[in-house]
Amino acid sequence: MFRERSESHSNTAEEQAVDRELVYEALSNTRRRHVIHCILQADDSVELADLSRWIAAWENDVAVEAVTAKQRKRVYTALRQVHLPKLDETGIVAFDPDRGTIEPTEVTENVEAYLRVVPEDEITWSRFYVGLGAILGSAALLAWLGLFPFSELPGQAWGVLSGLAVLVTGIAHVVSDCRHQIGSDGAPPGY
Repeated sequence: MFRERSESHSNTAEEQAVDRELVYEALSNTRRRHVIHCILQADDSVELADLSRWIAAWENDVAVEAVTAKQRKRVYTALRQVHLPKLDETGIVAFDPDRGTIEPTEVTENVEAYLRVVPEDEITWSRFYVGLGAILGSAALLAWLGLFPFSELPGQAWGVLSGLAVLVTGIAHVVSDCRHQIGSDGAPPGY
């Protein structure tokens, strides 16, 4: 998951748990998550100067062109001295301090799974699907018991309605995931 281990080390469950902890620790900071967001948007390497300007714009809720030298410098210094070395150390990105460039690694896209965002005002999709299943199952049970108005629709109609409900919900889920995915276009999703 992180930098290549030597052949003599096995990838035990304990090592994987440690790796997971390192990922969570490395990504516990908003600026580091913003770095990942930028790297995933870029086609190639990113210049530290550009990265610091984008992150300063997001943090100050201003356009990139409106970022002041002081705002950019504060972000630049923190990225160079703390955040990028931390991400480089774990192998999440490759930071070259001499050239001032940041590049994605094989690990960069894999950490996206740790960064899926569920906004505070939304329920999780797993709970939504449990609720949808409960509603559709209850409607089918009531139709099977012959209770009005559920008994008015034939079983095939309930099957079609259930399938359409799952299809529409699945489409909504895909759209929501795209909107909340790190590395998607624009500013990073809220954390």
